[in-house]
Amino acid sequence: MKKNICMIGPNINLNGGIATVIKQYMNSDIRNKYNLIAVSSYGNRRIKEFIKGIYKYKKLLSEGKVDLVHIHTASRGSFYRKSLFIDITPKNIPIVLHIHGGGFIEFYDKSSFFMKTRIKKIIERTSKIIVLSERFKMDFINRFDLEKDKICTIYNGINVNKRSINLNNKKLQILYMGKLSESKGIYDLLKIIPNIYSRYPKVKFIIAGNGEIDRVKHIVRATNIEKCTHIVGWIDGKVKDKYLYESSILVMPSHFEAFGISIIEAMEYGLAIVANEVGGIPDIINHDVNGKLVQKGNLTQLQKALEKYIKDENLTKKIGLINSKMVKKFDINNNITQIQQIYEELIV
Repeated sequence: MKKNICMIGPNINLNGGIATVIKQYMNSDIRNKYNLIAVSSYGNRRIKEFIKGIYKYKKLLSEGKVDLVHIHTASRGSFYRKSLFIDITPKNIPIVLHIHGGGFIEFYDKSSFFMKTRIKKIIERTSKIIVLSERFKMDFINRFDLEKDKICTIYNGINVNKRSINLNNKKLQILYMGKLSESKGIYDLLKIIPNIYSRYPKVKFIIAGNGEIDRVKHIVRATNIEKCTHIVGWIDGKVKDKYLYESSILVMPSHFEAFGISIIEAMEYGLAIVANEVGGIPDIINHDVNGKLVQKGNLTQLQKALEKYIKDENLTKKIGLINSKMVKKFDINNNITQIQQIYEELIV
């Protein structure tokens, strides 16, 4: 008889990184060995979704239908919600805590004494912790005095396909994919676009994502960059494919980033990468090998890195070709294998 894995996280129908990862697991070969049950802790109707999730989880526990719980969390509100699921989990059920957010250590450091104590207790209760980068793993070990075998790094992955990418068909187009918010660095990018556009009037910027769209549109109009800057909202499916095929450079100016799934997606399509040196990004990008890393908030560095690729088409193609080969490392099947190994270790 198959064992039951309860997967707790945001509603899988939402847009966003964690929901995408859960959806990947729910549709993977893991289903061949385990019954996967999704429990939503967050959705469009926030409070109602959370209450329904708690009720569903309690019912599953009472019916003996949980052999392991895999909890997907970020920090702050996300962690507070998930901690309540952990509180009601019997001690004989193993808990895998999968931390996706890039700001967890800062969240802990800025918490009150009471909250730090609570966070530590939640960490102690877990059977295994999964993080998205080696840097984050070492930070976690040092901050919480963890045994090394309690925590592991598993990179996010994508379905790597053998795509036929013609780098000669790419446009002088820079793609931003992510939430439109301060923490993702979109406003840093908007500050330098006028300078870049004045020097390279053929360049185009595609701004893809949800969030503070009205604020971004206002800045674009106010700085007279409407001709070169196109705000396309959240993209997926064929629309995302189109922009990835066309674009030659991906920019990720995030202030916090646990990993950066957009970088891997861009690598598959042969884009050169310019990203901030934060979180798990250095695990993906080796500076001047398959992209450029810049200091967080350093607009001069960000502009120079983008302009290096804008003015050197051959270099951009070379980096794109390297990335289209390196992306195999981040195939979702590698991720799935590691997840299954953890389940097998913990379920008796």
